[in-house]
Amino acid sequence: MSKSRFALTLIIALFSVMLGFAGVSSKKEPAPLNDLIPTQSKSFFPNTSLRSATHGQPTVAPKLEGCVTCHGQIEPMHKYGTTETLDKLNNGKDAVGLTCTACHGGNPVPRKTSDDPQAIQQIKEQAHVRAKFPAEWQRDGKFTGANPERTNTLLARESWEFIRFINPGDLRVVPKTCGGSACHDIESRNVARSMMTHGAMLWAPRSITTAAFL
Repeated sequence: MSKSRFALTLIIALFSVMLGFAGVSSKKEPAPLNDLIPTQSKSFFPNTSLRSATHGQPTVAPKLEGCVTCHGQIEPMHKYGTTETLDKLNNGKDAVGLTCTACHGGNPVPRKTSDDPQAIQQIKEQAHVRAKFPAEWQRDGKFTGANPERTNTLLARESWEFIRFINPGDLRVVPKTCGGSACHDIESRNVARSMMTHGAMLWAPRSITTAAFL
C-alpha cells in the first residue's frame, strides 16, 4: 500500500471516529411523557403523574346574578331548551342557559340584602341602566311601568345601552341581542322588513290598499 493511500485511509477513519463522538455528545435525553401529551389530554390519566394541575379540585358553583334577588320569580325568556323545559329560572338561567344581563345588559353585581326601601332604591340605581333623559320617563315625578308619550322619538335620542335594557328586541339593538350569535338573525331581519314595522301600505292610495285585499 502506498503512503498516500495509507494516509487517506487514516484520515477517513479519524473523521468517522470524530463524527461518532459528536453524535454521542449531542444526543438528548428523551422528553418526559408528560411533555409529549397535549394539555387537553392529560386529564385522561387520573391515576398517574400526568394528572392536570386543576384535576381533582372542587368545582366552585357559579354565583347567581344579583338580578334574581329582586326578579327571581320572573318567567324564563326561553322556556324550552334542547334538554329541558323550565317553568321558572334554573340557577338564574333560562332553558338555553341565558342570564338576565345576557339579553338586557346592566350590572349583575349588586344584590338585594334587605327589604329596606332606601337600600332597594340604591341597588336599583347601581344595577339598572340609567336613561339619558330620566325626567321624560317619569310620570308625576315618579318612575312607572307606563311608557311616556312619543316613546319612539324619545328612544331615538336615548343611549344604546338603555334601549337594550328596557327592550332587547327593539330593532335598534336586536342585531347585538336576539339577532346576535346566529340565534334569531333571520327572524330579526324579516321583522325589520315587515309591513307591520315600516307601515308603507298605510300611505298608499285607498284604491291600491283595497285592491290588495280583493
